[in-house]
Amino acid sequence: DPSIALMKKALGSNEKDPVTHFFLGQICDAQNVILSAQFDALPEDQKTADAGNALTAKVNASLDCVIDHYLRVTAYAGKNQALADTVKPRLVDLWKYRHADAPDAWMDEVKKIVP
Repeated sequence: DPSIALMKKALGSNEKDPVTHFFLGQICDAQNVILSAQFDALPEDQKTADAGNALTAKVNASLDCVIDHYLRVTAYAGKNQALADTVKPRLVDLWKYRHADAPDAWMDEVKKIVP
């Protein structure tokens, strides 16, 4: 969390910096790995109980954080197509996981950021 706060502070000087959004997405993805491991370590009967539900909410929030920042990388990358191409596979996979009913709608979200 301190890393996220510092990186968000860095965005204060340039909200549209795709590299900063890339690093924020990476931090959120690292949090997801930790939280997912904690969930996986729970006994099966706890996964659907309060402890599991709380961790599931945190996992989903971390995934949404990755999605949000990778959408912004894609939107703000401009001529830095290599950076956008770096995050696109993960963005598409996470978007489909979180939005199975609209697997290609991530493209519309990018357009909302930079019309």
